[in-house]
Amino acid sequence: MNRSLFRLTGVTAAVLMIPYFVHAAAWSGHLFFAGMVIGILWCMFAVEYRGVWFGPEDPACPRKFEDSDLPVAKTIGKELEKRIREQSLYAWDLVFRPVRMPDGSRLYNIRCDFVPSSDTFLTLDSGFPPAELKSGVPVTLSLRAGLRGGELFLTELAVNRRFPLSGPANRRVSPLNLKNSDPALKAAAAAVTNALPDPEKKISWGIAFLEYVRAKEPFLRVGLELVAPEKDSEFKFAGSVFPLKKGRLLALEFRMDPLLKNCSHAAKAGLWKRLMSFGN
Repeated sequence: MNRSLFRLTGVTAAVLMIPYFVHAAAWSGHLFFAGMVIGILWCMFAVEYRGVWFGPEDPACPRKFEDSDLPVAKTIGKELEKRIREQSLYAWDLVFRPVRMPDGSRLYNIRCDFVPSSDTFLTLDSGFPPAELKSGVPVTLSLRAGLRGGELFLTELAVNRRFPLSGPANRRVSPLNLKNSDPALKAAAAAVTNALPDPEKKISWGIAFLEYVRAKEPFLRVGLELVAPEKDSEFKFAGSVFPLKKGRLLALEFRMDPLLKNCSHAAKAGLWKRLMSFGN
């Protein structure tokens, strides 16, 4: 579906429903029903294609994913992650949407979300001005990219667009990409390591998940798994003490500030979280 057809669908739905509000007759009721069905389809397209078109005259046509897109998207994703890694504290998964250009080329609209580690500028491509970054403030990059001769090239780039592609970073609680959040993982691991008891009290542990929670004061929620394989023990962390039963998994959650400096609010994970996020 191109932009013109998308607009025509919305206008058609509205035109068909208007007569019913003017004159509630049987014939207008049929038109209203037809308009409502078309309107529902328009809403589905609006959700599916949100952020795909970059400008009011964008000639790109949204496409569905195909098997051939996967290796290309993987290559593009690795290159983008490599370019932002040094400036990133933690990041979300990239969001891809294929589009077809008038010349037949297949490009990808991409949403890239991450939290910068310092106040600096990021240059993704020499053909576009550097993006200004502020430490601890999430940034959304919207770009259109493809591969040419195996090399990444960009045709569009915008920072913090008003209507970016929908993705996990839209949610109040957004799961982070553990593979691209090394500083956050290292900070959480260092905090746990410093809190472990004496070496003779052996404890096995691992980080189950990292989540970014949007609140008045945003924070990272960290899931922590601990097991005392040989004997009962205890784990003192963030001002709380948790008993460890031999061989039994203990699922904890705690918070870290967005700049990964402090840990707080350590507590046992709730039942739903234990079922869905721990022990996997």
